[in-house]
Amino acid sequence: MPRLTLLYSADPEALLTHAAAPFCGRGRPAASLPLLVVRHAGVRDAVHQRAMRAGCTGWLGEPVVTFPKLGPLLAGPTAPLGPQEREVLLRRVLRTVPLKQLRPGAPGLLDALDPLFGDLWAERVTPECFAAALNGCEGDEWAYGRNMDLASLYGAYLAAVQALEPRHGIPRSEGRDGFALAAEAVAAAAPHARRALRAPFGDPDAPRTVSVLGTTDLRRGWGLLLEALHNAPFVDELRIYLLRADESDQDPLWDTLRGWGGAEQALPSLARPGALSQLRDSLFRPAAATLPLSPEVRGLAAPDTAREAEEIARRIKRLLVEGGAPSERIAVVARTGGS
Repeated sequence: MPRLTLLYSADPEALLTHAAAPFCGRGRPAASLPLLVVRHAGVRDAVHQRAMRAGCTGWLGEPVVTFPKLGPLLAGPTAPLGPQEREVLLRRVLRTVPLKQLRPGAPGLLDALDPLFGDLWAERVTPECFAAALNGCEGDEWAYGRNMDLASLYGAYLAAVQALEPRHGIPRSEGRDGFALAAEAVAAAAPHARRALRAPFGDPDAPRTVSVLGTTDLRRGWGLLLEALHNAPFVDELRIYLLRADESDQDPLWDTLRGWGGAEQALPSLARPGALSQLRDSLFRPAAATLPLSPEVRGLAAPDTAREAEEIARRIKRLLVEGGAPSERIAVVARTGGS
């Protein structure tokens, strides 16, 4: 089992600086670069820029990858279903599965089923487990019939996805289970996974360090993949960088990862002198805000980036429709340009 190290700081710049350090040597790259996995392309580009400024002449392979690219890198290529293909498949399933309570043509039914089934399969929830969970829910006869319909539809949907023929020789996938596919490839020591987790120089069988920067939750199969990397014998060390503003905060993500065992390392915040330091600390560290906040300013805690845009949109709509606030009085401050 590889070593696990949790590195944490209240300063995202300190996390980035530490994670990028192996890539910032002058001249030729080191013989054992880690595989650095970052949340989005903006962070990847920042690592590239730091390496260039440090005088690094480049590296072989692709040692810095984004979260979306990690699944295909470890599991190999697949032909994922797109939104329109999933809609066609769901409509076909709704026509063929006998239903007790749900109406196939009911408004909003497809829009409700698609994200539900995607979230379930991304976590590798089997139809049997889903049915058992629904059976444990309290409710009247109508709710019981609806739950039976949901379980039947989910099982039929997965069967339809798995029955799809390969496209040009490439296997099909549901499209939202990339992390789960990668986790299965790592657990099975599949060729793509072993090749991706091999050191780019030196001994081809030498285990490799994997660094992960940008984890905010373990949803949609991400926890499955981290756990597989943690247990993989061909991974030398798994380093997970976490943003923690206050060590006393109750953080389910932190508690879960600590339960895996391993070392913990606190990274000190980097000094940033300047006139905007106080404002920046107030914006990005609400618990330690030093500036008085106006009643017109609201902070939104959104640890799940997959849902934060939806919540922000709902709040803006509520301000416009129910609160009567003029649009020019509403502002959204995001940490990155991709938010």
